[in-house]
Amino acid sequence: MCSNNEQLVHCNTQLCPAGCYWLEWGAWGPCSKTCTDKDSSQGIRVRVRDKIGPMGNGVDCDGALTGQTACNAFSCPIDCTWKEWEDWSACTKSCDFGGKTRNRVKNEAQFGGVDCEGVNQHAEMCESWTCPVDCRWTVWGAWMPCTKTCGSGNMHRSRAYDPRPESGGTPCAGAHMEMIDCGSTPCPVDCMWDEWMDWSLCSSSCGKTGRRAKIRLVLIAESHGGAECGGSVLEEHDWHQAGGRHTIKEEECADLGECPVDCRFSTWGEWLPCNATCDEEGHRNANRTLLLAGNGGSPICPEGPLNMAMECTGKICGEGEGNVTQNGAPRLQLVASSLIWVALFLLDFL
Repeated sequence: MCSNNEQLVHCNTQLCPAGCYWLEWGAWGPCSKTCTDKDSSQGIRVRVRDKIGPMGNGVDCDGALTGQTACNAFSCPIDCTWKEWEDWSACTKSCDFGGKTRNRVKNEAQFGGVDCEGVNQHAEMCESWTCPVDCRWTVWGAWMPCTKTCGSGNMHRSRAYDPRPESGGTPCAGAHMEMIDCGSTPCPVDCMWDEWMDWSLCSSSCGKTGRRAKIRLVLIAESHGGAECGGSVLEEHDWHQAGGRHTIKEEECADLGECPVDCRFSTWGEWLPCNATCDEEGHRNANRTLLLAGNGGSPICPEGPLNMAMECTGKICGEGEGNVTQNGAPRLQLVASSLIWVALFLLDFL
């Protein structure tokens, strides 16, 4: 029997060196952006791969586990936007109803953005003031029937404003109605008195000589066979007749008492004879007196002279001193008073 002269032992048990190698890239992942905004970076997408190894002292893989690339580099859609409304325009009319507008501008949509909704112009009614409207006449209407079946009547026709003048418009010229006479057969008209008027004031405010009167008038005179006005005579009154008609009646006023008399001058007396001589001129006088107040009259007496004088020529002496004549018209000259009192006298005398 053979003895075991061999022994087996393990050796070089470590792995053999094996270099690294890459597996296939995986699919690209989704892009980080759906689009690229203005002034921003583009989107990216990533893919991943795995590697096998290295083993032992094999060489490691060269490269990255992930890869990336730009994506969706196109611009994002920009929706339309409106700018602010501009100011209103002037009204299209200076009076009456017109229109005014305002506009706005839009920032246009880009890259498939949504367009703006609405209009770019806004209009509305405006009114400055009412326009002047000139007056116009309508056509004349038909003549109306005569107002009377007998006697003098009239018939008329009219027209209207269409339109009336407004807001300073020109008014219509002419009349809105025309009238003409009609009827030729006169109607009988009976006489008719008007009512007696009130008594007049007394002709004097004092004393017993005053009278008062009242009258009545013929309101309608008879014509074309109509009846005359009648009237009775009242015995206690005085009546005055006009054409057979009693139109006025008078009566004495009630006793009103004595009238007040103010202090006053009497009227100037007659001129006294001239006191001239054959050789010298002279003068002649006229006198008046103060009459005192009575019956409550004013006690204040007027001022003024009680006498006045005027010059007169001398006598013509000769054949008979009894024959005294005046040499011409005497010259009136105030001797005892001033010219003012002469003027007052003359006014009172007239």
